[in-house]
Amino acid sequence: MDEKRNYKRLVIGSLITFGISIFVAGIIFALAALNFQNQGLDWKEETNLLHGLVDATSIAGLLGILAWAMMLLSDKGAFDILAYSLKLVWYNTFKKSIRETALPKTYAEYVELKRGDRGKSYLYILLGSLPSLIIGIILIIPFNLSIK
Repeated sequence: MDEKRNYKRLVIGSLITFGISIFVAGIIFALAALNFQNQGLDWKEETNLLHGLVDATSIAGLLGILAWAMMLLSDKGAFDILAYSLKLVWYNTFKKSIRETALPKTYAEYVELKRGDRGKSYLYILLGSLPSLIIGIILIIPFNLSIK
């Protein structure tokens, strides 16, 4: 039962991520169309249309994959010192006593507590972003054919 629930979460998360990726691609495409209009070009022309679609879908897919990589690195502890130091500065600035907070006394204790937490799966971000990147890569073929 738990495996079925995890699969359902993966599918729903992937679909939401793909929807966000398509939304971002739409924004990028709108900006590309505005750029073509500002240059005096017709964005509805086949070459310009394909250029905008290739850029939009590829960039949206790459942004999702970069977000997945950053979250994976963060989960592995790449940004622990930054997170601990920012929390320390925040608590020192806005709390009367730092020891009244849940922040560990040392960075080593913070890392041990963080490593004790179960890692999260970010596979849904990768699975939701890859289709957008693949669509962009596939659209490169007709774009290159339309240039010649």
